[in-house]
Amino acid sequence: MFSEELTDAFLVTMPGLVIREEADGLFISNPALGTSAECPEGVRVLLEFFRSPRRLEDLLAAGLADPETLLLVVDNGFVIDVALGFTAAEAPVGVASEIKQILDIASPNVTVVFGVPTDAAAMGNGGARNGPELIRTAFRRYPWFSRHTGRGAGAATRLFQPKVDGGTRAGLLLDFELRRTYRGEKPSVFDLGDLVCVPGEPLRAIGDRVSWLVDQIMEKNGRPVMLGGDHSITHYSLSSVARRYHKFGIIHFDAHHDTYAQPFGFITHANPFRGALESSSLVALFQIGLRTVEWAETDELVTDPRVRYLSALEVAECEPAQVFSSLDVDVPYYLSFDIDCISPHLAPETGTPEPGGLSYYRALRLVDEALRRFQIIGADFVEVAGPAGQKCGAADVAARLVFQTLVAGVPFEPLGNYVSRNE
Repeated sequence: MFSEELTDAFLVTMPGLVIREEADGLFISNPALGTSAECPEGVRVLLEFFRSPRRLEDLLAAGLADPETLLLVVDNGFVIDVALGFTAAEAPVGVASEIKQILDIASPNVTVVFGVPTDAAAMGNGGARNGPELIRTAFRRYPWFSRHTGRGAGAATRLFQPKVDGGTRAGLLLDFELRRTYRGEKPSVFDLGDLVCVPGEPLRAIGDRVSWLVDQIMEKNGRPVMLGGDHSITHYSLSSVARRYHKFGIIHFDAHHDTYAQPFGFITHANPFRGALESSSLVALFQIGLRTVEWAETDELVTDPRVRYLSALEVAECEPAQVFSSLDVDVPYYLSFDIDCISPHLAPETGTPEPGGLSYYRALRLVDEALRRFQIIGADFVEVAGPAGQKCGAADVAARLVFQTLVAGVPFEPLGNYVSRNE
């Protein structure tokens, strides 16, 4: 009844389903796809089973639903492929297996990029849902990478693949800003595309998919790089990190401390690091570029020895090596970069811009120093906002920092005279 690819796929209950009680059962509709069906009462168990991403084969093995009910929810898209949001009705085979193949070949040298286009938890200017595509558009200027789009069921699976240039300069990349010549083996980077975020769905539903994907990437020893999206999504990525590492730190670039309380567990872009502070695995939250004047509910943050910061003003007076001199190099770190850390005259397209901030070159040097000094196990670049399809200064800056993240492990030589003569 079901193909091998589908039974091995990870599926999740489609957000935004409308469930209405009927005399002889339930009437369920999927507004996003325009599908609807009358379902037996037992379908509730099935939808609850897939509230978190799981394999269809696990449900079959558990015997929690009969084959007809399974076919009903699959055909109507009441459960969807968690990887990129393809519905089972649209793409019954291929998508999850393609993602699985990518993750299966991951190694410590593989970086897996994915976007989370949501501003569901932003309280400032909107538009962060456009961030992933704005960053990808700006990224196209970098010549070592080309983006390829697949066909058919896996059409949304996009790969950053190193270009192969012809002639005697094949494999040579010149970085004039940092005076580097990158040679040799190019980085392995896969772009999984964006998680589907349905308008109006709860942030937790999006977050569950983020956590699941980060779990999968880290389980294969890959390094996740997430493109936002508002900063709330970092909470869910860090939840996966905390489950996997018994000791880790966070390097956090931001204008704001983002550690406000989470009343009733409510996650916003103002408190994505609060959950990490409650983890005994966290050994350091090092914040760079803070400015503004903000309220603290208690003195907990100012007395927690794990929390340290350098303001934007202080960072401007330090060399990159000095900034990180107090951090333990034996601890793995997750890097989170909120683009409002950058001066708004360079990156105005963000949710909550603030006066002052880091210069482009200061940020570039600091991120590069962190990437080369520490083991960076994951990263995100968030709060890039603005209208889709328009020029975006914040995306230009973020794309350069993403590029630096992708080449962090590539050997380089000092760049001297780059002009070669023909003998």
